[in-house]
Amino acid sequence: QWGISVLTMDHELTNEAIISLRQILLPIGESPECVIMCKNGQQFSGFFISVNCMLDMVDEGKKIDVVHGLNKFKTVCPDFVPTEEQLLQLSHLARDYISYGDYNN
Repeated sequence: QWGISVLTMDHELTNEAIISLRQILLPIGESPECVIMCKNGQQFSGFFISVNCMLDMVDEGKKIDVVHGLNKFKTVCPDFVPTEEQLLQLSHLARDYISYGDYNN
């Protein structure tokens, strides 16, 4: 039985940092529950959750849908509005994640 994973970050959520965190949170074959807390509330939490929804699509071999990832969080927190920078980062993240996987296999 798994507990809840708690991670803290004190630096920028770059694609490299996000991919590294995901590798820690989701070892092969495991899907632990985790708590996401950010110092400014929903803005970074929403982004991080959207990222994980989108990367789940990559892991499942599905077509990547950034809007779907964002909407998963917006159903819980409708006030979440990603910044332009976050949208750009999301659009590049899947490519970086796939490249990281190819590099490490």
